Amino acid sequence: MNKKIVNFLINVAIMYIVLDFFPGFKAPYQAVSNFYAGIIFALMLTLSKSVLSIFGFPKLSPIKLIVGTALTFAGLWLVHNFSSNVFSFTENYLGGINFIFFSLPKMVIIKDANLVILLAAFIANICSIIIFKLKH
Repeated sequence: MNKKIVNFLINVAIMYIVLDFFPGFKAPYQAVSNFYAGIIFALMLTLSKSVLSIFGFPKLSPIKLIVGTALTFAGLWLVHNFSSNVFSFTENYLGGINFIFFSLPKMVIIKDANLVILLAAFIANICSIIIFKLKH
């Protein structure tokens, strides 16, 4: 398989997994909606490489994180606002996780959907950067 296709599929899987941890992600088609969000994420990361080279930005991890997060936020925001029957974001919280021996309470409640989209884009980009650093 081509290396670019494998990287694309890895990014789709990253966003698919990240969105499973967001209770504020409303997906009417469940797995298909997660897959669509993953495709948007992978397309935005592919586009971010072009943006970095067009504007002459260095390919450093913090710059990749900023550009990737901004483009991912834009793509998810467009689908959230203009096509809510694919997927949407609502109020979310950090914490509220039950482990075997202890549980974490809900620590922070995020009431703005735009901040939830930004947080999802940020976490997915961090995971992508870490995985591809480990891959090389």
